[in-house]
Amino acid sequence: MKEYFINLFRYEIWANNIIADSLTGLDNPPEKALSLMSHIINAQEVWLCRITGKTYDMNSVWKTLSKADIKSALNNSSSALTLYLGCLSGNDLEKYIDYTNIKGESFKSLLKDILTHLSFHSAYHRGQVKIRLKTVLNVLPSTHYIIFVRENNSKKKKK
Repeated sequence: MKEYFINLFRYEIWANNIIADSLTGLDNPPEKALSLMSHIINAQEVWLCRITGKTYDMNSVWKTLSKADIKSALNNSSSALTLYLGCLSGNDLEKYIDYTNIKGESFKSLLKDILTHLSFHSAYHRGQVKIRLKTVLNVLPSTHYIIFVRENNSKKKKK
C-alpha cells in the first residue's frame, strides 16, 4: 500500500507542476487561480505538519503566494511529502493521527485516509484553477491521471 501512495503523490507532483507552470507562464495570472494554487501548496504543508506533529500557522492555509514563489514553494512541499512517504513502513499507514483543524476542533484519522484526502483535495482545487485559466488560455493543461500513467509507461518502455 505504501507504493500506491508513493505513486499517487508522484502523480500529484506531476499534475501540480503542470498547473503551476501554466500559472507562472502567464504575465498576469488570475488572482483567484494563484490563491487556489497557493491553497493546494499550503494545505500540503499544513497536513504534513499535522501528520508529523509539528506546529504551523493556522492562518497559512489560505495565504496567497506570489507568482514568483509558487514553483519554489511547490517544490519544497512536494519534496517534504515525498521524503516523508519514503520513510513510512507499511504499518504506518494504519496508524491514527491526532490533529486540530483550523477551527480548533480535534480529530483522529488514519494516516491512509489523510493521504487520500490530501490527493482528492488537490485534484478538486486544480479543477477550480483550470476554470479560472479558461479565460486566459486557449488550450487548458491536462492533468488527468491516465495521461500521467501513459507518460510513465512510455518512459519505462524507452529505458
